[in-house]
Amino acid sequence: MFESLNRNFGLLIAFVLPGFVFLWGTTYVDGSMGAAWPLTESRLDQFGALLLLLIAATATGIILSAVRWLILDHLHHATGIQAPALDFRNLERKQASFMLVVENNYRFYLFYGNTLMGMLLLGLTAFSKDAQLTRLDGVRWLALSVVLYFASRDSLSRYYTRARLIMGEAPKPPLPKRRYS
Repeated sequence: MFESLNRNFGLLIAFVLPGFVFLWGTTYVDGSMGAAWPLTESRLDQFGALLLLLIAATATGIILSAVRWLILDHLHHATGIQAPALDFRNLERKQASFMLVVENNYRFYLFYGNTLMGMLLLGLTAFSKDAQLTRLDGVRWLALSVVLYFASRDSLSRYYTRARLIMGEAPKPPLPKRRYS
């Protein structure tokens, strides 16, 4: 039971919350989105509005995850964080430990990274639409984006280090024999 609860909580952290943050942010960036926001005071008691928001936040979080993979994962790898080639041959024996590392490090990386991608998209939208933002709003947006960036780097690095310790490195395939003619 606890394993299922942990897995569902991890998915909530990784996808639903970043999607929710992004959707909520759109109501500030684009005034017309506020009318579509399902959690207004008059709709709080409607189960359908909450279910719609949950589905929309999940879908948005998964899309943000794809954007994160395309941009942030590659940026982290290009700037020094190296993904290990993990040896999954003994996963069955080490699964509990590995899942602990996933839940305690990688899920948080997904949260930080997915939320960062949402923040960057919201920022681009706000600045391109000439939204009524104050200088303080811009400073807050930038500060939160910087914190999310470094938190994502730290979580990914911790995940790679701990996963490598548990699973070990995959053996490298032998080099092909050279033929001399």
